Amino acid sequence: MIHVLKFLQVSDVHLDSSFSARLNFPPDKLKIRKEEHKGIISNICKMVKDEDIDIVLIPGDLIDFESSTADTTNFLIDKFSSISPIPIIITPGNHDFYSPSSMYNPDFLTEKRQSVWSNNVIIFKHHTFESIDLPYCRGISVTGISHSENRPFDERFLVGNIPRRKDSINILVFHGSRDGYCPPDKKVTLPFSDEELIKLGFDYSAIGHYHSYSKVTDADGNVRGAYAGCPMGRNLRECGEKFIIIGKIYENRKVEIEKRKIDHRTIYEISINCTGLNHNEAVLNAIKEKVKVKTVNKNDIVYVRLIGRFPPGNIIEIPGNFLKDDYFHITFDKSDVQPDYDIQKYIEIPDTADTTESKFVKELSSLVANASDDSERIIIENAIYYGLDALTQKSVKPRYED
Repeated sequence: MIHVLKFLQVSDVHLDSSFSARLNFPPDKLKIRKEEHKGIISNICKMVKDEDIDIVLIPGDLIDFESSTADTTNFLIDKFSSISPIPIIITPGNHDFYSPSSMYNPDFLTEKRQSVWSNNVIIFKHHTFESIDLPYCRGISVTGISHSENRPFDERFLVGNIPRRKDSINILVFHGSRDGYCPPDKKVTLPFSDEELIKLGFDYSAIGHYHSYSKVTDADGNVRGAYAGCPMGRNLRECGEKFIIIGKIYENRKVEIEKRKIDHRTIYEISINCTGLNHNEAVLNAIKEKVKVKTVNKNDIVYVRLIGRFPPGNIIEIPGNFLKDDYFHITFDKSDVQPDYDIQKYIEIPDTADTTESKFVKELSSLVANASDDSERIIIENAIYYGLDALTQKSVKPRYED
């Protein structure tokens, strides 16, 4: 069967956003990573030409308005115009919402003496669903909605009837939160359930907001919608392979989608439990062994988190060049390693048999219990370990704070 539409879906690029400080990139590698981030757009535009894509769907958060620059806006305008007349559909999300002063407003761009979007870029500007017929894709209708600066999208907008065009392939594009999939740190916006989405009857829904790939299927296993996720990782919440989607819609309305990796790097977070490792070389060997098992690509970015307990009085020392040549970037976090003190044992010693150490631990533990916030609690807990070092090891070395 011949497909009637081939689409590319990308969202949550978050251009001009910052990269996690916890990844600890040196300046030269941070510069490379930022260039690669922007290069995602160039790669997508090349794919559109090379693979005969009929339409590009961008369901939100293409850019971060909080830190956006005029240079990036002009870059996007130039790149998108280079693939005209291929339609590019943009439904602004919660990080690139439409407003009078947004880059999506041509009047604002004109006022700033910047170039405006070419005719192939179709931006949904209203805060209710609207439908358009595509001028270069006959028989294709796209319905979308824009996020707003002043209107929170906490209502269930997908409940009820959203009009579709008769005798057309109908595509829904929006930025929203799928029930049961929202990460703890993610804002719930335009919430919906799989049942609500499927009931609307659209042939396909391109959805943005979540940064991992997932698809919505009906009772027969047919694809009815999907998140591409973000195309490139920038922080520890975006570990693992990241994708865009290449999809086809056929005459019988059947949809096929393929997730495609376009970033040649992947972020890995790897935990190493130091409990039971009683010397530095044992820790280094454990890191080598686990990192080699978890990763295979020299282009990757590796964040190694050390956890557990290590003998008091000892310091985990990681040589400056350790595994540095094996990956684009590797960094080590020792802040969660605690000395192998049995704090509870000190607390449970009866007052009549108190040692200096137990009195010290009991006193500071009471302060921990009454700490005003996590920051104060961590400071006091670190003080307990430093105090026990002084009392039992007769020396104090900085080791509990990263």
